[in-house]
Amino acid sequence: MSDRKGPMQTVNFRLTVSDLVDARAYAYNSLPIVRAVRLIPFVIALGCLPLAAYRAFHQDWHGVSDMGFWLAFGLVLIFWTYVGNRWLLPRSARKQLARSKGLQAEQTVCWDADRVTFDSLHGQSRWPWADLHRWQESSGGFLLWQGGQIYHYLPKRVLADDQVADIRASLTLGVGQPGRRRT
Repeated sequence: MSDRKGPMQTVNFRLTVSDLVDARAYAYNSLPIVRAVRLIPFVIALGCLPLAAYRAFHQDWHGVSDMGFWLAFGLVLIFWTYVGNRWLLPRSARKQLARSKGLQAEQTVCWDADRVTFDSLHGQSRWPWADLHRWQESSGGFLLWQGGQIYHYLPKRVLADDQVADIRASLTLGVGQPGRRRT
């Protein structure tokens, strides 16, 4: 696949709640439909302000109170998004980690220029870089997608800077730019 042959590199780690939160939040929040839906409360809240000012200028106090309702509704939706990401997602990740022996197990990830291997007590998965469906890079790690809904998460906290660069280069060479899906 590449002329960048090098030795197989290996890292061992256990997933943490923070890893699961990062992976799940990034996978979910980067979906185009989620991004679009998340704009709606901001549009509602920001759209109400000029309309309320216009109605207040024309002394339409009933219209101003209507805009107040919609402004409050938009702010509640914005707050709920914050609650979901800050409190509900970490709680859900803690439960998921506590209930899943597969996620609790030590994992070994090995890679070279041709492939990446995920190994744990519960199984092994070998993927040539080119066979991955897509990849994404969050601030905390790499999401390596096998298909539309299944991914492996590799936290950056267990990698040296040169290993992060090596994995990023292998993924770009084998799969393409981050986020792009193979058809």
